[in-house]
Amino acid sequence: DTNSTLRQIRDILQIKDEKNIYYLTKNYRNTDQINKLMDKFYVGAETGRAEPSGKQGPVPKLVFSKDFSETVKYICRYAKNHQNQEIAIILNDDNNQVRAYFIALEEELGQDKFNVQTFVSGSYSAHAAEKLDFDKEGTVTVLNRASCKGLEFDAVFIPGMASMQVNDAYLDKFKMNMYVMCSRARENLELIFDDKSSVMDYMP
Repeated sequence: DTNSTLRQIRDILQIKDEKNIYYLTKNYRNTDQINKLMDKFYVGAETGRAEPSGKQGPVPKLVFSKDFSETVKYICRYAKNHQNQEIAIILNDDNNQVRAYFIALEEELGQDKFNVQTFVSGSYSAHAAEKLDFDKEGTVTVLNRASCKGLEFDAVFIPGMASMQVNDAYLDKFKMNMYVMCSRARENLELIFDDKSSVMDYMP
């Protein structure tokens, strides 16, 4: 609600000639496989759809996990096999789950010299925002959806999919939230369900 629109930016900069506007349309952050999934969650934006750049990677995964403990072990196994990556675990607006995952992952990975960090604005915060370390391999960051926008990681895990609230009335909001979370992943993206859920009916 407090961001400027493209029209406001043009007016302030007094850009009236369309020839002076250059549109950046290709998606160089995400692989084409992730971009294709993101496109399924696109609900319309002033900036338009992102075009694939040709960057290739694995197809995003839909993973079924028995419970919280199994999910933590699954993520830890991936981290230990990809110690050269920056990894994020993104929860959808559940700060209690952010804290639970942070504590569990730090206990499991901290002894292996991983940098496990978290931040929740205005709530539980293990690290101040300015002390978070990005662009460093071997870093595992636990965030909620509201705190992840603008960031990017080699691999992103989105657990707790079954607990997301979605119905026809709020479908656009669900899609927009999924678009933001999925677009944080540069190369690897995994959506984790620990239970059957009506959310499955809304997955592309």
